[in-house]
Amino acid sequence: MGPVIQSLLRLQEIETQLWALRDALTAKNHAVNAQQRKIQQLQQQTQQKLDQLKHARADADSQELDIKAQESEIGKLRNALNTARTNKEYNAILSQINSDRAEIARQEERGLALLTQIDQMDAECRQAQKQIAQAQDRLDALRRDQQDAQAQSRQDLDKLEQAKATVADSIPASVLDQFQRIGQSFNGQAMAAVTQPDHRGSAYCCSGCYMSITIDTVDVLMSKDEIKQCPNCQRLLYIPPEEP
Repeated sequence: MGPVIQSLLRLQEIETQLWALRDALTAKNHAVNAQQRKIQQLQQQTQQKLDQLKHARADADSQELDIKAQESEIGKLRNALNTARTNKEYNAILSQINSDRAEIARQEERGLALLTQIDQMDAECRQAQKQIAQAQDRLDALRRDQQDAQAQSRQDLDKLEQAKATVADSIPASVLDQFQRIGQSFNGQAMAAVTQPDHRGSAYCCSGCYMSITIDTVDVLMSKDEIKQCPNCQRLLYIPPEEP
């Protein structure tokens, strides 16, 4: 294996670490963003519940006022009974009192059902607010983790970028351009080993896409420090060193 291929493999190692660091930071950023969206959704749902609770309480208050108004009206009707001049007038007033009492009973029944609903809604709102607080705590923890990772990654990225620049200086510009262009298509993995699936045979393939590699290409890679690309995926090929 010639010096150019060796430098490319070293550059590949550095690129692998760089992509891993960046992917880790991206994952942490996504986790923070996802948690923020979750909190926003919880807040919207909770606000809807609070609005519904507000309207339900207003309905309960309005219903209570209606009942008080009807009770006041019944009081007036009772007084009117004492001044009724005829049985017909008396019976009409009494019938109205009974009708009003029946309506009050129905309203009180609806009121009790509404109060039960309000208690349930109130409990749901408190639970939703608790979930928001827990989600916020989770977001705070994710942000701290994100900030710690960013601080550490800045140091690691600087070291790797320096090492990358040093190795890149030993690679011809045209080859380096190939490496970087191909790496963008494969998450930094511009190199692919030539493998021999059946060690007893003579068939070779690219470890990146598993397509066949000709014997002539293998011979060149084994005898020269020359760049060869996989005809299918275009990765830069190399012969892995034999294990001792």
